[in-house]
Amino acid sequence: MIYETVAADMRALAHEFTELSGEFAPIAAELVNAGQAVPAAAVNDLGIRAGSLALRLTQRSAQVAAQPTMAAAVQFGEAEFRNCLAQVTAYNQEFDQALRNSPPGNATWRRARVLLAQIHTQAEQALEDIQETGTVLSGPAANLGRLRGTIDDLASYPILTSGEGSGPGLGTPSRVADGLQARVDNAIQATIGRLPRYTDHTAFLSALTSSFEVSEVQGHTVATWRPRAYLGPSELGGGVTGAQASLYARAQDALDRALPLLKAFRPLRPDADMEEMESARSIIQAQFTAVVTELGIEGGPRPARVDQLFATLLDDPVTGIGDEQVVGGMVGYLARSFGFEAGQINTVSEEQAYSDFLLLRDYLTTTRAGWDAFRREFLGRDLGTRLVLLSNALQVVAESVDEVEAALDSVFVGAGERSVAQFSTGPSEQMLVSELLSWVRSFATQETRELVQSGGRRAMGIVTTTAGQLQELVTSLITAAGSDAGLPRGMRHPRVRHPLEELRTYLGRVTQLARDVEQARTS
Repeated sequence: MIYETVAADMRALAHEFTELSGEFAPIAAELVNAGQAVPAAAVNDLGIRAGSLALRLTQRSAQVAAQPTMAAAVQFGEAEFRNCLAQVTAYNQEFDQALRNSPPGNATWRRARVLLAQIHTQAEQALEDIQETGTVLSGPAANLGRLRGTIDDLASYPILTSGEGSGPGLGTPSRVADGLQARVDNAIQATIGRLPRYTDHTAFLSALTSSFEVSEVQGHTVATWRPRAYLGPSELGGGVTGAQASLYARAQDALDRALPLLKAFRPLRPDADMEEMESARSIIQAQFTAVVTELGIEGGPRPARVDQLFATLLDDPVTGIGDEQVVGGMVGYLARSFGFEAGQINTVSEEQAYSDFLLLRDYLTTTRAGWDAFRREFLGRDLGTRLVLLSNALQVVAESVDEVEAALDSVFVGAGERSVAQFSTGPSEQMLVSELLSWVRSFATQETRELVQSGGRRAMGIVTTTAGQLQELVTSLITAAGSDAGLPRGMRHPRVRHPLEELRTYLGRVTQLARDVEQARTS
């Protein structure tokens, strides 16, 4: 449990730092628009550092399982959480320093400050939680209220530390095997974008097929990895397909052609400011890349985000040197900073440089036109995107069943006892706990995939009905676990109730997504 807690806290903090990194980019763009290139560069650097810290935490979370003892895992986590606190404190100070001469910020600035405070609180809580395990002496031992619940827990149901599939036990397992499995899982998830169940060979093969393009080159079979910004078909056959796939492919091609031009730009005006030029160049590269990433996101692009990026690039006026208002967004500001104007052309090479700038601008405007057409005609209507969301929700349901079974094992309600424990599902109707869990797992990993692959949208009515029925049965189990004296005592433990409640919530999410797919058929 300690190992999982530390790793989960690290992953949660990694998610928060990733979000923080994304918040800094528009703030940097606003500062450039206000003619404050130096603060913009400082804020942009904060975004890069936050992204790097998110990557570090993700990597560290995979190393927790390899720690030889619980004490080592706690110390490992404590060091990372203290580092997070120090970094957030530094970010706050540097953010305030960068904005000290700026007018009061807008909602974007406030969100960044709120997120910084939230991350600081989350890191403090994570540090406090692992200290309160009692493994380290510096923990706040006076917190008796929280410790009492933990002691009661341990007295009745000791923490299980055995590896997956080894069954309940209180001995120290081989951390080497667990660490190796964690590294394998992380590598597979990073490569194919999801972690399918290894016993479901069809889903695993589908994920591999969508992640690699196989071709014949000079008599040899070559497998080329597809970056996960573009998602191929999921287990249900969905993905970034149809109109969105076409839009993404065209946008990626435009970006690939535009970046070499952008990096090769040289100024035409003799009084060009190097700092202003580099600031404009870096922001355009970051914003155009963000546009392409957003257009390839699973579940469909977020219109507000795409519109905001294009407005920054092509529309919003920018305040240049000497409070000069430059129209045309960051592209117009780039033209002004480099001197890409007809009046600056004196030689053939300068005319070629001006032509390259026009080509860059055309790549952006053409991509925007494609986005506008996609939003009018296709956004939210394609089957592939909706099936990706449904596939992800079903995977979470299957994982939730695993969590419920692990929780039951931890309170000594093993597979054998689950196969005889019954709960009421209605007047004179009973169901075994094992029957419900196996039905949910089969529905999430096999039945729905077969229905969708054979019936497409027309099968969504069956999926909706079944998911709703399973949600009601899980509700019945939760109710019975708290009141039925015939069920094992361990099932009343919060350690079991919480994952059951999560399973019920995720089944509700599947029901709603299946309805969305079905309704899209007639819209």
